[in-house]
Amino acid sequence: MKTITIAILLMTLGSLNLAARDAASAEAEQKAALAAQNEAAALAPRSSLATTDCTFPFSTGTGNTLLKYCVTTNGNIVQLETPQGVEHVAVGTIGEGYGICDFNTNTGYFDYAGFGDSGNWNPAQVVKQTATSVKIVRTTSDGQFTLTQNIAEVDGALPWIKITMTLKNNGEGRDAFLIRYVDVDAAGVAKNNLDTTENSAFAWNTPGPVNFGVVVQNVGKALIANSLTQFQAAGPDPCNPVFNLHLLTNTDGSLGMEYLVELKKGASTTVITAYRGM
Repeated sequence: MKTITIAILLMTLGSLNLAARDAASAEAEQKAALAAQNEAAALAPRSSLATTDCTFPFSTGTGNTLLKYCVTTNGNIVQLETPQGVEHVAVGTIGEGYGICDFNTNTGYFDYAGFGDSGNWNPAQVVKQTATSVKIVRTTSDGQFTLTQNIAEVDGALPWIKITMTLKNNGEGRDAFLIRYVDVDAAGVAKNNLDTTENSAFAWNTPGPVNFGVVVQNVGKALIANSLTQFQAAGPDPCNPVFNLHLLTNTDGSLGMEYLVELKKGASTTVITAYRGM
């Protein structure tokens, strides 16, 4: 009996030591990933208009149905908590936003919050705010495009963020990419698993004590759209996006939806992207 007790004790101590080593390794990985995010953010172009400041906070539900997020004056989502106590975006360098590529001139326009902006935007204008939504209009500094964002909460048992983007062409006919991007650090963990389906991109963390994630999804009418994962936390070059169409594991990556739009002079098109917890 004494021998069995000692054996059990040794096994228990071994398990505890292994768990401690695993925890230390995970902590070291997290610190390294967040440091790499900071380095990438420091190298990104940035104008005085780029911001991660929370200006428009929204919240719906409680507990498992809670969705809490915040929007900047430029239309970036800089916090995403769902369910309660589980944060996915406000971790390390905060990256979320939008990009445009004008194929005709190979000009890129983007604003990715903590990962900088292209510096060729006019200041954003808030045109409408309610308890559940904010509408923000922004024009490129050359006057070519106007982007209108309406970011609204959709409550219920599975609440989600509805991001409606309308891109207007103010000049001659244009073909363009319109991108929505988010650096997801699922449940506060920088390195996640990432994958796509036909119309969704998602990131989740497993195994671990808290296993949650985020889905980025195209919603509504059929468009030429791609759901994409990225093997970097920083935002993509809108005219040369470094995206993947396959599973990534244990990667500090990001998610995106990429829409191909054809705009005649004075025309506009609207896309809808959803952010959902998983």
